[in-house]
Amino acid sequence: MRATLSKNDRLHRQKRIDYLFSAGKSAVSYPIRVVAVPAALDLLDVEAEPALQTLFSVAKKRFKRAVQRNRHKRRMREAYRLEKAVADWNPSTPVWLALQYIGNEEIPLPELRTAIRKAVEKGLDLAHESTPSRP
Repeated sequence: MRATLSKNDRLHRQKRIDYLFSAGKSAVSYPIRVVAVPAALDLLDVEAEPALQTLFSVAKKRFKRAVQRNRHKRRMREAYRLEKAVADWNPSTPVWLALQYIGNEEIPLPELRTAIRKAVEKGLDLAHESTPSRP
């Protein structure tokens, strides 16, 4: 797998984001909070989409300056991109994730990569738990 992170891999449509935060379950892998939900079939497009779409967020409450927030989001995307290339994150059903940075300080990239890996694995578990079982 190529180590890329295209726009199609990121969650960017408002209806999907609203659904994620209203119906999703959350967990914490400090300094990352993950919110996960199986993709709503009525919000999926006909075109082929990746099985895992992710949103990255940093709170203004924790980092007042936009420069700091943008830096943290950029570092989170880079850590996710690197982990995506080595991890086996290919869920059977589409999953939407939100990764939110909740720490108060910047951490080194190797630690951030570990936290991202754990957070995504927790998120996939949460999404799998909330998938309705078929009779």
